[in-house]
Amino acid sequence: MKFFYTIVLAFLLGSYQLVAHSDFQKTTGQAEAFSAISFIEIEEAALTTDPINLREFRKPNPVIHRWSADVDPDAVIFLEGKDKVTPSVMRETSPMPDNDFLGLDDSGNSIPPDVHGAAGPEHLMVTLNTQVRIQDRQGSELATMTLGSFWTSLPGGGTFDPKVIYDNFEERWIFVACAGNEPGASRLYIGVTETSDPTGNWFLYSYLADEQAVVWFDYPSLGYNKNWIAVSGNMFGGDFYRTVYVFDKQALYAGTPDAAFTRFATSQGFTIVPAYTFDNEVEELYMVSTGTGNQGGTGYIQQWKIDGALDDPQLTMMGFIGTPNPWSGSAGTNGDFLPQLGSAQLINAVDHRMWNVVYRNGKIWATHHIFLPAGNPNRTAIQWWELNTDGEVLQRGRIEGHQGVNSLCLFQHRGE
Repeated sequence: MKFFYTIVLAFLLGSYQLVAHSDFQKTTGQAEAFSAISFIEIEEAALTTDPINLREFRKPNPVIHRWSADVDPDAVIFLEGKDKVTPSVMRETSPMPDNDFLGLDDSGNSIPPDVHGAAGPEHLMVTLNTQVRIQDRQGSELATMTLGSFWTSLPGGGTFDPKVIYDNFEERWIFVACAGNEPGASRLYIGVTETSDPTGNWFLYSYLADEQAVVWFDYPSLGYNKNWIAVSGNMFGGDFYRTVYVFDKQALYAGTPDAAFTRFATSQGFTIVPAYTFDNEVEELYMVSTGTGNQGGTGYIQQWKIDGALDDPQLTMMGFIGTPNPWSGSAGTNGDFLPQLGSAQLINAVDHRMWNVVYRNGKIWATHHIFLPAGNPNRTAIQWWELNTDGEVLQRGRIEGHQGVNSLCLFQHRGE
């Protein structure tokens, strides 16, 4: 069977209309560039990519920002222990894996490697700052390439912070990455597959992060529901704020070259994480972010939602959710905090930002790691939340290391 493919690289005139809504700035626009490309062509481009891209050493974002919200009591929508006692949680031992194999090894060329991955019905995709790998579900390697070479049909470069998920309702892969870490050169790349096969055809889009060249886009978080794909990030540079891109999911899946976006900018929250929505009927797309780990002995997270018309989505910060079990939001020197075997170099544990959010059966599940004890931390632990759509805490728990001494993190960062 022969593969037929076309490449389309269309630079589109963007409309960038500023609209005031609540406490947010709202802009709309279109893709800077679009490419409809087969995976065979992506592989061919990877063969001609200078291998120096893999050997170059990349360090973390040099901007250290330790987020802590000033919580307004009037914005608190639920306080655990006051509004309701959180029920106890039965603890069970996690089942052992059915199979294990090497996904994609860290090359040591990026600190952190920023590991991410997803499973589809027949394939696995693993992404690092350095490379991308596609495997079958038995672990056999089908393709491996540098992260940058995957996106070479788009303008710009200097890719980092990849995230990939699988939309099981629409049977599509969704892949995002940042490109460029300077104002004016910063872009958001987003790609979706034409089918459930990531070795088939892809629709790739490039969006300029800031046409005014004041800030650059960092650390995307990715989620979806029946209507939208949402990608949030943190903006650094001549200003500092958070942003949420909202895309019409069906427009991206159709390969619409001028697929539009709605972008919200807000000074509230940090690393606002959209949910993977495992309910193809729910209209809202919920999001969760961390607030402050310890304000007067209470730790807070924030709940958000996107709703409204398909072509005119609205963003709402629903409020703060608190627990009388505080934590510290960060520790160490610039995040270097956790010991590693055989080295005096500490592992960078970053901060308490939210990591993963899932909507299932009318409930929102959110996880992040935190620093304990509050005020003078000596370890990290995983904290998880079960919320209803009104922000009520149904369950909350922590997973700690042996005897409260060892540390557990949701994402691993390596020392130099």
